[in-house]
Amino acid sequence: MKRVVFIFLVLFVFNVVYADTYKFPQPMIKYDMKDIIEQTKRFREMYRKYGRYKKPQLVYLYSDSVPKTTVESVFKQAKKIKSIEFTGCLKGFIGNTSKDLRKFIEKQVKKGKIDNIEVRLDPFFFRDLNVTQVPALVYAHCTEQPVECDYDYIVYGDSRLDYLVEKIYEASKDKLIGKVLKELRNF
Repeated sequence: MKRVVFIFLVLFVFNVVYADTYKFPQPMIKYDMKDIIEQTKRFREMYRKYGRYKKPQLVYLYSDSVPKTTVESVFKQAKKIKSIEFTGCLKGFIGNTSKDLRKFIEKQVKKGKIDNIEVRLDPFFFRDLNVTQVPALVYAHCTEQPVECDYDYIVYGDSRLDYLVEKIYEASKDKLIGKVLKELRNF
């Protein structure tokens, strides 16, 4: 035991002496406190006036039971959308391990030909909306993290994305949804 303590002590002293021989230059960081205080005041005022910022988005709820052609078609069309965030959402997967999750995600990517579109596993989204059938398209305004949403419209159906967006537009007459519809139909 004494030998282990002695070796530890020697190594510790060696590291302290050796580390002290190399002095790395530290960058000088200067803060303009007036700017920081002003920025904090602006953020505080915006939060008081508007609350947490919620941005509009379309969320496509689906499961493994949705046909491959439908998922492929929806995600292919979703790549045309530039004016609003589009997200795929799955309730969950069967399995318990990270290996099961990886296989499931790989299967979904192949199934939907999902490239550069966010897909998340979020059972709370399904629970909040009381969704019992898929696929469904939701138009919502959500915060970043933690996700807190105001749900505006939900449309159910095994259909093309432009048709589902058209149904939301007919119900809402929202200009942003109209713009999304034009992007999908290439007007």
